[in-house]
Amino acid sequence: TLTLTANGNGDVYFYADIVGSAQGEANTEYLTGLTINNAQDVIFYEEVTVAGNISINATGRVTFQKGVTLLNGGSLTITGAQSIYFPATSSIWLDNDNLTSNGIAAGGGNLLLQADEVDIAISGSQIKGSGSVTLRPNTETSIAVGSPAGVGTVGVLNLDTTEIRAFDDGFSKFVIGWQDSVTLHARSTATNQVFVGSNNISPTDPLFYDDVEIFGGSISVVDSINASNVLRRSEEHTSELQSRFGISYAVFC
Repeated sequence: TLTLTANGNGDVYFYADIVGSAQGEANTEYLTGLTINNAQDVIFYEEVTVAGNISINATGRVTFQKGVTLLNGGSLTITGAQSIYFPATSSIWLDNDNLTSNGIAAGGGNLLLQADEVDIAISGSQIKGSGSVTLRPNTETSIAVGSPAGVGTVGVLNLDTTEIRAFDDGFSKFVIGWQDSVTLHARSTATNQVFVGSNNISPTDPLFYDDVEIFGGSISVVDSINASNVLRRSEEHTSELQSRFGISYAVFC
């Protein structure tokens, strides 16, 4: 396990692969965990494979330029960041064991991305896992889910349809926004607005193929100018919206 603490909010850059035994080098093995504390910007320029958890606390921008693979049920947790960026050259694989060749079964790690901006340019279905996915801002920032019409992107945690479709089917659930850890409802102090759109890329398909829970101060399901753009959920999964002040125009087909 490697722990790095950047005193004074310094930057942490990784210029080489972090892959250990994957390179076939003698007397090497995977890291069993990676923790980064008190950083500002964190950048991984090459591939990362860890047989355990990666936990990053940063106040600036966190970037994975290439793929990140966590084995043995490892989770990826990023908190406190101003922004998180996964470019098109990146991918996320949260495996339940130490082999990527046999797919992902139950027991894969969780993904928590906490930042006021999450930018996912990864190709469709290249984020794979079987655990939970939590996407939330640092503060009471408004959230836009699924490219809702008329909702801007400035000062908004924007999770558009293309970004959501980067997640492969198979996660246990999605949690969007802050959930109270005791009541499991929206937090009693929540004041932010959450806007929910639809799958505007393929309107006849669901926006999510896994269970989804959305939390906020208020939630609005936004109608679309295009009549075929309807918020749909996958038949075998559930969708739950919880807000402190109310939900407007909530329609599921």
